[in-house]
Amino acid sequence: MDNTGYNEKSCARCGKPFIVHSEWAFKRVANGRKYFCSYKCMREWENERGSKAERRERIIQAINDGLTTNEIVSLLNVDHSAVNYWRRKLGNDD
Repeated sequence: MDNTGYNEKSCARCGKPFIVHSEWAFKRVANGRKYFCSYKCMREWENERGSKAERRERIIQAINDGLTTNEIVSLLNVDHSAVNYWRRKLGNDD
């Protein structure tokens, strides 16, 4: 990064390289900060993840299937905090 405040990133959805300003970008936080080249790519990525209820059900099923937290995070593309929350809620800590 130079002192102009611009960075080169790759789109988390399509992989296209693009330049972002340090104070503005299409971004979401899931397994680290994700940057997107356009609003369209960001929305497609969100739709691929599914609704909050769908993600919750997939997390609970994966926990019940005996997967580790890291396996669930990489398989379902969810945050560690979400998996840990449901582990505590279900009384099924790693």
